[in-house]
Amino acid sequence: MKPTEERAGIKSGSGMEGLNATVPEQFDSGNARLLALASAAAYCPNPGLGPQPLGEPLCLESAATSTRVLIWRCGEHIVAAFRGTVDLRNWLTDLDCEFAPENGCRVHAGFAEALESVREKTLEGICQMAQACQARPKLWLTGHSLGGALAMLLAWRVRERYRRQPFSGVYTFGQPRVGNAAFCARYDESGLRGSTFRIIYRADIVPHVPFLLGSYRHAGREILCDDTGRWREQAPLLWKVGREAAAHLHGLARFRAAALADHHIDSYLKMFAAPAPPVREAAVDSFFAAYP
Repeated sequence: MKPTEERAGIKSGSGMEGLNATVPEQFDSGNARLLALASAAAYCPNPGLGPQPLGEPLCLESAATSTRVLIWRCGEHIVAAFRGTVDLRNWLTDLDCEFAPENGCRVHAGFAEALESVREKTLEGICQMAQACQARPKLWLTGHSLGGALAMLLAWRVRERYRRQPFSGVYTFGQPRVGNAAFCARYDESGLRGSTFRIIYRADIVPHVPFLLGSYRHAGREILCDDTGRWREQAPLLWKVGREAAAHLHGLARFRAAALADHHIDSYLKMFAAPAPPVREAAVDSFFAAYP
């Protein structure tokens, strides 16, 4: 079933050929669908076989951290999609929840290391793509699972460094928590909250790690696709705590592979009835400083 919108503030996108024009602080399911395809393409051995509306991407990788990011230009839009963990079972087993300092806050040390391995190349790649645009491009960050965490962390680092908010949207799918309460508060207060959408499919367990009772918290706006195929935005706290407990019980009651089924990128593509795809610092400073 295709998701339907439950709240008047959630907009249903109509144009699926490319990214829709931004409506400030409003979730757009058309944009979400295309960005889910981009997130799926990041896993492909041949990224050029990914979502056709986005065309051929620039592929950047770090062998040291096994981190990959794809960057597309689609008209006046630029999309950067981070790949998630290739072997999710190993990631969940070996999850390192240690914090690292981040501009007065604390973030997941493993996420910070992975992003740092491709951060400079990613920003340079965005600038490179922007040279072909006639006007200042609309920038989008996305990713599934670990990739979503890296997308959020890059948005934060750009905002902190340049004191600008150049992103039209940060759409993540099945993203784990990135940092502590201070990080989340500063992220949301920075102007990023309105355009950051954390999309969760049904009982996906990964958005619940590191766990609620620990020091990690979520930033941005939560968009849940529930069992009925409806979108729910930012559910009440008691409802979220109940769902948190249910997700863990759900995982304990089933085999691990089944418990993670809702987290798979294919499950997120099903929300939109979308087929899965086949399996220089000065210039960067100048580019981001131009945004208001």
